[in-house]
Amino acid sequence: MNGVELRTRVCGDHIVVALSAELDICQAAATIAAIAGRGPGREHCVIVDLQALDFIDCAALRALARAQQQARQAGGQVLLAAPAGTLARVLDLTGLGEALGVHASVASALASALTGARPANGTADIPSTASTWAMTGATNAGTGVMPTANSMQCG
Repeated sequence: MNGVELRTRVCGDHIVVALSAELDICQAAATIAAIAGRGPGREHCVIVDLQALDFIDCAALRALARAQQQARQAGGQVLLAAPAGTLARVLDLTGLGEALGVHASVASALASALTGARPANGTADIPSTASTWAMTGATNAGTGVMPTANSMQCG
């Protein structure tokens, strides 16, 4: 398994942490610690961009949920955004997308962070299982290219 890669960018008062490659039990604790170390300080919200994450196991999902709880207790937020392919399907089928308030895109999560709102009706705004099948394997608008740190923009 390839280790997880983190790329960080600041979008206004928020931090976006893009995860790529594979996140499993071996990297979960260190990854969550790295995310927690990026906020909530000056920035009260950390958005975790899951679009380029190829694999996540149940231990890492549990760690992301725990990071959300800890951030809320500290007066901040950790929002999850843009799951694709198998990850989106797992979140949909298990109900974790709804429970964690996962956003369909980083732009949606940023808008939510600005207003303090959860996705519509308190549920995740990730695509349903039917549309998730159509997205399987999609990365960066279907180009197959992982954006570089310089090409990544807010939203």
